[in-house]
Amino acid sequence: MKTITVRIGEKGQITVPIEVRQRENLEKGTQVEIIDLGEGSLLINKIDKKRELLIALRILGQRLKEKGFDKNKIIKFCKEVRRDVYNAEMPH
Repeated sequence: MKTITVRIGEKGQITVPIEVRQRENLEKGTQVEIIDLGEGSLLINKIDKKRELLIALRILGQRLKEKGFDKNKIIKFCKEVRRDVYNAEMPH
């Protein structure tokens, strides 16, 4: 871990150094979250939507099992959701 010093620009923006952007695969439009740790400390995390989605789906599967859904019902439900997501994403 190393410390990197940057300046805050006129509009509150900071420039992440190129070596960090390349290493962390940060591109224009990548979302990050800023966590205020207090006492002047901030933590910046890259938001990994795929990872969050996989975690959400895993939790959903566990909850469905807890509610009595069997594997076949869960698979059928997931296919229906996948179809709905596909239809929502595709231009009509």
